[in-house]
Amino acid sequence: MTTPKLKAEVKAQGDAFAVTVNGKALKTPNKKDWVCTSENLAKAAAEEVEKHGTKGAFYKLQSFVVDTPAETTQTEMLDHFDTDLVFYEADEPVDLVAFQKQHWEPVRTWLCDALGGVPFKISYHTTLNEQPKTTHEALEAYLKGLSTEQRAVAYFAGRLASSVAIGLAFAAKELDAEDAHKAGHADEYYQESRYKPDDLLTERFDENIKQFAQLQIFRDFSY
Repeated sequence: MTTPKLKAEVKAQGDAFAVTVNGKALKTPNKKDWVCTSENLAKAAAEEVEKHGTKGAFYKLQSFVVDTPAETTQTEMLDHFDTDLVFYEADEPVDLVAFQKQHWEPVRTWLCDALGGVPFKISYHTTLNEQPKTTHEALEAYLKGLSTEQRAVAYFAGRLASSVAIGLAFAAKELDAEDAHKAGHADEYYQESRYKPDDLLTERFDENIKQFAQLQIFRDFSY
């Protein structure tokens, strides 16, 4: 039996754009209308749907924006902030210290400015390092000020990098896909430079870079 060919079209809806598939409105997993504010994103999603159905990155990312309450992503980012990798540095060897600072110090500097100059506590051991209350309050206010799309990009980038701070910098377009990927995996890249390359690690890096690149396109289409 031949699988019916999908025909996806972009439809303007006021200030937003929807996609129809074989004449029917494209829906999110929660059965809401799939809509976005970017015509370019809608066109990219329509092309994806024709080729891959609802398995494409742009469909999934915008579905998350439509389906997920702001409080969900905001709460998760706040909950993981104290364990953010950029606040846990090595104190030796010196080349690792320098490598971490190269990738993490610019992120901390940007985030400090974005949050109004609040202080950060840097730990040199693995014991939980709680950030000051004023820093948490500033972060919460900053997250509330993000658009739905910015918050979603920060959330996904943070998960890819295992770092809320790196995710926020990426969402703010302070980092591109490659920089965010490398910052999120600084320790692994340092270890790889010292020892024999690991094929499994290389595969994991390639997949992470691919997802970051897709997220960057989504980000740049969305705002």
